[in-house]
Amino acid sequence: MQTVQTENEKIVDDYPFKFSVSETPNGPRKIVVEVRRFNDGEFSANDEQFIQLILDDCGKWEAFVGTASTILSELDVVQASNANYIPEYSVDTFDFEKEKGLADSQLRRYHMHMTSEERHRREAMEIPRPTSMEVATQLGNVKKWRSLVQTVKLLQSLAPTQTE
Repeated sequence: MQTVQTENEKIVDDYPFKFSVSETPNGPRKIVVEVRRFNDGEFSANDEQFIQLILDDCGKWEAFVGTASTILSELDVVQASNANYIPEYSVDTFDFEKEKGLADSQLRRYHMHMTSEERHRREAMEIPRPTSMEVATQLGNVKKWRSLVQTVKLLQSLAPTQTE
């Protein structure tokens, strides 16, 4: 098994997988996400796609919360608080690239990259670069996002249909 020296490791147990999010200590900071199955079993053919869908949902809950908070604040329903500030998120700001050539049937490793637009936006707004904690939090919030999506679908199915 190939090892990568990392620091600030955060563990997210979710779905049938265990996500280990950490940062490389030397040179420019890179976020590394290692994925294993809970039972330390081998990955099946569908696991790769399932993991990618989870990674693709990172940041969606945060974008929803940020937008909802802004709307509620603008309507004077809630008081905006800087103490609980969530950086403005948008979808597709991070890309997770699977490490190639990893000779381990029980481990998948992904490297997180920011889009250049996100990097420039963060620099302009003086928002720090992502940390392992930020990415681990996003991975943990994927369940919340998916629950919200399912709730919206359920509510839509309960709504009476309009006939012309």
